[in-house]
Amino acid sequence: MSIIARLHVDDKQFNILNYQLAFKRPYDFLGKPSSKTIGGLFEITLESTKDELFSEWAIQPNMMKQAKIVQSSVRMDGKSRTFDLIDVHCLKNKVSFNSVNNRPMTNRIILSPAILKLDGLVLFEKFWKVTDLNTQNSMPPIPYHKAELISYFITDENGNELKEYETGAKIQLHIETKNAVGKNISISIKDKTHDFLHNGQRLENDTLSAYTITTDLEKLELDIIAQQN
Repeated sequence: MSIIARLHVDDKQFNILNYQLAFKRPYDFLGKPSSKTIGGLFEITLESTKDELFSEWAIQPNMMKQAKIVQSSVRMDGKSRTFDLIDVHCLKNKVSFNSVNNRPMTNRIILSPAILKLDGLVLFEKFWKVTDLNTQNSMPPIPYHKAELISYFITDENGNELKEYETGAKIQLHIETKNAVGKNISISIKDKTHDFLHNGQRLENDTLSAYTITTDLEKLELDIIAQQN
């Protein structure tokens, strides 16, 4: 099952390429814990954007923000997982560039939350926290509503549903979903005689991959081209 993750900060969202979260408890030569658990830092690699939020956050020594990391299934067939990061410092922001692959620029950040919650359950609170969870319901967990792909079908440019079409024609792919705005889906058209272009790019294996839903009723324009082996 394919999983996607997004970081939410200041009413903005950023695509996460990977992240690491680790906890460590020091121990003595007998293997017995010798002090309190340490860690709880998120090391995150993001798709780079023009937003300077992380640079400003990392530079300001006393700046705290609230954040969320939301994981969900690309195919919308599983429950989402939400980390609430409360009273967060950005300890590092590193912008990297390469010309080798299709992701030439990335942001690597380290976030240090004073309070960490997973699906509403508090995992830890550090002494330097500002938020008091006993008096303030900070960043409540996102209510879970199962995302559903209701249907999808193909029409001509006038909205007439099609079962067959010819090379060179323009068609429209209609996608109906529920509770899926902001989530990614993949749809396979499964045509053995034609290939399809979306925004000038050929759909690999006739599949619209990781498309981000923006409304309950989507309408995408596709170009039909000859089958390519």
